Amino acid sequence: MTSCEASAPADASAHQSALAQLDALRETCGEKNGGWAVLQCVAICAKNKLTLPVWVANPFVNRLALVTEAHVLSLEEAFGSFWPPGTRIDSVRRTKERIRLIHAEVRRLVAARPSVAIDFWLFEEVGKVQGIDLGASRVSKLYYQGLDQGMPNVAKERKAARRAGNLPACA
Repeated sequence: MTSCEASAPADASAHQSALAQLDALRETCGEKNGGWAVLQCVAICAKNKLTLPVWVANPFVNRLALVTEAHVLSLEEAFGSFWPPGTRIDSVRRTKERIRLIHAEVRRLVAARPSVAIDFWLFEEVGKVQGIDLGASRVSKLYYQGLDQGMPNVAKERKAARRAGNLPACA
């Protein structure tokens, strides 16, 4: 994992999710155009009360010094532009909102019915929820995209709950 330590983790699942997000961004932070990855890591650590790992702190300080020492004019020059030219921000926002809605609905349904499979039929059901209104394939794609972005894996949470004895083995 990473060299982060938690000051006061909210819960083990959130802590593990934060560490997974940091690990996913680690390689990008060292790249020339990795400024936004550095900022994302700082945000993840701040949200989760984690100590900044050296591999985040050093590039952050170095890029910020470019601005404060008058080598570049702006934070955008130091950290780069987050969105490529031509990005339709409203479309990006709508997709991100749907990912959060889909994840929350999958979590809610699995909590209500612990034995439900996370499969096409569940995604079909989730897709019919007002505000999501998508087919099962698109819901599935967005759900797994959310996992890739660091959202907690509902199947792994359920498995951990079973091991801890909080769910029956058949659930």
